[in-house]
Amino acid sequence: MQLAGVVMASTLALSSCFLAPVQLRLPSSSAQLHVAAAREHVLGRQSTLAGWKCSLQDTSTERVQIGTLDVSCMGMGTLNWPLNKQVDADAEASMRACIESGIDLFDTAEAYGFGTSEKLTRSCIDAVGAKSAKVATKFAPVPWRQDASDVVNACKASAERLGVESIDL
Repeated sequence: MQLAGVVMASTLALSSCFLAPVQLRLPSSSAQLHVAAAREHVLGRQSTLAGWKCSLQDTSTERVQIGTLDVSCMGMGTLNWPLNKQVDADAEASMRACIESGIDLFDTAEAYGFGTSEKLTRSCIDAVGAKSAKVATKFAPVPWRQDASDVVNACKASAERLGVESIDL
């Protein structure tokens, strides 16, 4: 199956209740079609693109509470966005399509392109004007991180790359 560009290589995942994410890779020609096909899959409707069915409930307005953070029950992972760019029109288009569809949770990590994914996520949020976007990021559990201060420093570095004072998740 050929994926249409960088946008199609990105994954959408359910974030509800921290269950193992359902990751989808669907063929299409635009970010909007990609999000629509993923949503059709999650909503349990027959997708004309992939032919999959699922018994999950309608996620168009469903929200999930993660601690004090209120997010869409569907999120978008940025692992497969370009790891060599800090600005990318396809990544911006996929974020815009997600925001327009009610998806506001974006997952990234310092390990994705050695922090480049976090910078690209920030760039996309700024370009799209996605003030409602919530970002989840992760630090890499590398051997040279021996104590709590190493974790704090990793989080500070992620916050700087994301351009925020505090990380949503």
